[in-house]
Amino acid sequence: MAKHRFRVTVDAVPEAAERPLSFEFDSHDDLIALADRLGKTGDDDLLFLVGLKLFGEALLARRDDPLFKDFRPHFGELMKAIKGRRD
Repeated sequence: MAKHRFRVTVDAVPEAAERPLSFEFDSHDDLIALADRLGKTGDDDLLFLVGLKLFGEALLARRDDPLFKDFRPHFGELMKAIKGRRD
């Protein structure tokens, strides 16, 4: 499965913090293409999409954690619904 690499940087607005938060992660989805396909361009839409995908990647990385066992099937259904949706 192809991986896409992204960098997330969080700066305080309007004034930048001394040290912004920044990290990189891999995703099996091209988040930019997914946002384009779904027509998501507003801050709220992008916040939801990127937040959900970040959570999903963290969930995959912790697939054996019993804390998430019951939640994983529901998350999978949500992602399928979002990816298949055409607005």
